[in-house]
Amino acid sequence: MSRQYSNSQRPKLKYDAYGRPLQNRSSSGFIRFLFGFLFPYVLINGTILCLVIAKPKITAGEPDTRDYKNASIEISVESLLPLKDFSATIEGVNVDISKEGGSYIANVTKNGNLLLTVSSVNGMTDSTHVQVNLLDESPPDIDQESLILEAGYLEFKTEDVQSGVNFDSIYGIDGDGDRVKPSGVNPSTGVVSFSLKSPTIEVHVSDMAGNEITGNFTIN
Repeated sequence: MSRQYSNSQRPKLKYDAYGRPLQNRSSSGFIRFLFGFLFPYVLINGTILCLVIAKPKITAGEPDTRDYKNASIEISVESLLPLKDFSATIEGVNVDISKEGGSYIANVTKNGNLLLTVSSVNGMTDSTHVQVNLLDESPPDIDQESLILEAGYLEFKTEDVQSGVNFDSIYGIDGDGDRVKPSGVNPSTGVVSFSLKSPTIEVHVSDMAGNEITGNFTIN
């Protein structure tokens, strides 16, 4: 009794020139394409694109002062790439920048619009503005309506809305050229008085920032 075998259900195999089967070549070639070319290509070019368009970010806090003569602003910079330039100007004048830890500090000596600009090595830039208006650049005020001027006596009220009046700085120069101190000072009300030996006196009043006002008074 003889047996017959059928090859109709067996897959037809293809072989290369070396006799190796080619049935899985298409799928393995696609995998090699993905991991050998496409993924590295996307990764490398994506990384290059990110580096090309990476933009630094600059943020600044509110100005702070202790003496109303100088103000400091804390600045934070985030950048994927090294910085190429960092500048600060106020009304067109350069401002010094120092680094403290991971932050930068801009020190200003005048009021105005502070412009902060940062750029990274790829040429991308970012900027921000900070308005500085807390520095005391004006002298105290002598209230003319409160003025009392009569023989042997002068009284007036003075105030300074920013740094405050330096009441210890107040003095006068009388008609004889002598320097005289006030006869009375009330810091809570701002009232200052002088005892006069002559009919004229030149009064000097400064604020805590060093701004001074001069008033000349004469008894007619």
